[in-house]
Amino acid sequence: AYKIFRKNAAHIAHHHTMKSELYNELDQVLRAYLGDRLHMNPGALSFRDAEQRLSDAGADSETLNEIRHLFALCEAYRFTANYDEQGDAKQIIREATRIVKAVEGMLK
Repeated sequence: AYKIFRKNAAHIAHHHTMKSELYNELDQVLRAYLGDRLHMNPGALSFRDAEQRLSDAGADSETLNEIRHLFALCEAYRFTANYDEQGDAKQIIREATRIVKAVEGMLK
């Protein structure tokens, strides 16, 4: 699941520059990753759904806060059609990958 996340995240970084596009795609990739790793339906997955399972798997509060923040950013930018801005795609994806890598380490 982590390899697929990285592959899909790299694709996002090369094909989008607007934050709404970046975070919308990242939202789908993040949900697919967590859905696969936590055996949950990714389409309806929210942070609240994943939080308890991540906590049970040993996720520390810092990692939970980071993934909560990432979910919040993804959700916020899904609704910014009238207000959008250029984003540093490589930096956004690098940060998301760092967070997911920390989660992956806890789920092994």
